[in-house]
Amino acid sequence: MDGASCLGKQTDHLFCSEDGSLHIIDIPLSIALSQHLESNVQSLNKIASVSAPTEPYASTEPNSEKARANLLDRIDAETLERNERNAAFVCEGLHRIKELHSGPWLSARFLDPTITALNLPDSRNREDHTKQPRNSYRNDIAVTKARPQKILNLDHTIKDTAWMNSDLRRRIVYNPTNLATRVVAGEEHVHLNIPPCSAFYVGKIIPSSIGHFLESAKALYPEPSMTAAPGQFDIILMDPPWPNRSIARGRHYSVFDQRNHNQDTLAAINSMLPQMLAPNGVLAVWVTNKASTNQRVVQIFEENGIEMIEEWIWLKVTSNGEPVLPINGMYRQPWETCLVGRRNISSDDLGHEVKRKLIVACPELHSRKPWIGSMLAEVYGIQQPGELRKLEIFARCVTASWCAWGDEATKFNDNKWWQQSG
Repeated sequence: MDGASCLGKQTDHLFCSEDGSLHIIDIPLSIALSQHLESNVQSLNKIASVSAPTEPYASTEPNSEKARANLLDRIDAETLERNERNAAFVCEGLHRIKELHSGPWLSARFLDPTITALNLPDSRNREDHTKQPRNSYRNDIAVTKARPQKILNLDHTIKDTAWMNSDLRRRIVYNPTNLATRVVAGEEHVHLNIPPCSAFYVGKIIPSSIGHFLESAKALYPEPSMTAAPGQFDIILMDPPWPNRSIARGRHYSVFDQRNHNQDTLAAINSMLPQMLAPNGVLAVWVTNKASTNQRVVQIFEENGIEMIEEWIWLKVTSNGEPVLPINGMYRQPWETCLVGRRNISSDDLGHEVKRKLIVACPELHSRKPWIGSMLAEVYGIQQPGELRKLEIFARCVTASWCAWGDEATKFNDNKWWQQSG
């Protein structure tokens, strides 16, 4: 069943099964659609992408029995068991999709190498990343001691006002209108396209910033809604920068410092979840394929009264629908996982088997993932998802009707990343 007939609206889904457990999502299209309210998609700009792989990646698997044995010694039994279980699920799901789907595995992409080369996880670009700010209007020194006004309402400002760097950091910038608006930022006059009914908070996610963000969120939402208290969110999505060798080499963004637990960003977020997540809220967290990472997130769920209800696996495939790496690979797996939990679910639902979904998508720029915001709204189960308060943490793109928080929260809202329609 194709996406249009599956969801009854313009969609990033190229396929979804009738039971909703199998999906093919086009990543650039999902990001483009996220810039619009669902009821007001008229024309779509395309975001700059890289070509989808046409063949699987070169194998990184051990090529001798001795190397295989050495690798097995370094992988804990729980990770092996988890990977084997996921491999079986992925293999069966992909087989079912191929039986039901005969269409394409991706849509046409807008390729602009001059832009996308800046985001490649390659040592050749390391010098550029260390010399240039990660976000084109960052200015950490100018705002470290500042306590700016908590809200900047763009509807109350003059169009195309050029804002100083410090004006747009460590405060919530809010577009309350049903139309996108443009923000001109910094001395470089970077043009940011801010989607309708959206907000962003550009700032580091560290223990010292938690309190200020919570205060700002209460200024954004000073009144209770039908489902959330002031400053709370019904849906929170996180894609933490887990430790990763390729990320460390490329220096794209800070990863968690495991040597100093007090500076662990995820621990800080755990401490504020009781205040930030609404009583029946949904929390979704992207994790790595290491069992220890999975356990860490499950522990956070348990400490905050969140029951894990779904597990979504994103399988990365070529333009022909083949996994980019061996499904049964030991060293690297061709998938990433998102754990979805809900707070204070009814006693009747406690202990139910976790639902599993397979999301198939051709990989994109480094660390870009399928936008799953609409799927999370469906999990929440409300008829009018625009009424929900939604927050993405570690965001790199502001999306319509969401609040984005991250040190690079507006990175992909820069007009240079977009091909204008028409």
